[in-house]
Amino acid sequence: MKTVYTKAQGLEYHIAQMIGGIIGVCLFVVYFSSALAAVAPTLTFSAVPANIVHGETISLTWHGSDVVYCMGSGNWNGLKSPYGTENQRPTESSVYAITCVGPAGTVAREIKVGVDEVRVVSPVLPPPAPVPAPVSPVHTQRSLSVSCVVDPTRVRVGEKVIFASGVAGGVAPLRYDWSGSVTGSGQVQKVSFTTSGVKEARITVADASGASASAACVVTVQQLAPVISKKSSQTAAAIQKPEEKKDEGSTIESNDTSKTSDTPSPIVADESEARSIGGFLSFLIYSALLLCIAFLSFGIYYFYCAAQESKKRAKAAN
Repeated sequence: MKTVYTKAQGLEYHIAQMIGGIIGVCLFVVYFSSALAAVAPTLTFSAVPANIVHGETISLTWHGSDVVYCMGSGNWNGLKSPYGTENQRPTESSVYAITCVGPAGTVAREIKVGVDEVRVVSPVLPPPAPVPAPVSPVHTQRSLSVSCVVDPTRVRVGEKVIFASGVAGGVAPLRYDWSGSVTGSGQVQKVSFTTSGVKEARITVADASGASASAACVVTVQQLAPVISKKSSQTAAAIQKPEEKKDEGSTIESNDTSKTSDTPSPIVADESEARSIGGFLSFLIYSALLLCIAFLSFGIYYFYCAAQESKKRAKAAN
């Protein structure tokens, strides 16, 4: 038996087909734009100290940018945060590896830590004296040591910088004090600068026994500069270059293109510009989504009105 549809039912079928097509196009635009806006992840990983005596502790410090989570492997395992510090006590020379995963890919780092054997003092047996009791093994103990890590090492004015401290040895609890261009307490500090120049941060760590140690790290802060094309920079250089005068009877000196101007060249787009492009692409994603929703709403309303009008005409004809 052949099914016969009225004009209103056929119109509703076409409306459903059109709505499904519009939703599919919107999802494709959002997915494709999100993939373009992703930024490649970066990772820094350090161990302090890199060589120890059996029984001592090392401090592992890592920091990942544009990552969602990290995983440890080798002599440490498990899920890790995008940045942090963790103490380990290896019993032999070991390899520590970490892999961080972000929207745009995966980045991995590994560090090898050397472990020396315990030094033992042999007993002395002077003849003909009685045999003395053997001397107990002597374990060397490393004093409190501190390292300072900064990421990234070169930024623009207003961009975020992360300072982190790595600690080995000492007696808990530990106290962290930051001075210089960065102030505050805590193992990790996240700051930004409003002026350009070389900024130095110093971390001082004190333990419960009264011992203290300090370390410093620096970051270079640059002023924001416009991004101009190569053709525009060549035109500006040609305008600023003074004309060479030629004395009568002298030979013409050739232009030395290898000489550079003392004026700093404009800063070309780098990682911060890539992040700005990512933000612009995100704006395009939301704009495309809103446009699709508006178009979908208009189409539904238009075909609904057409269906109602068709029903009225069919009813009037009957």
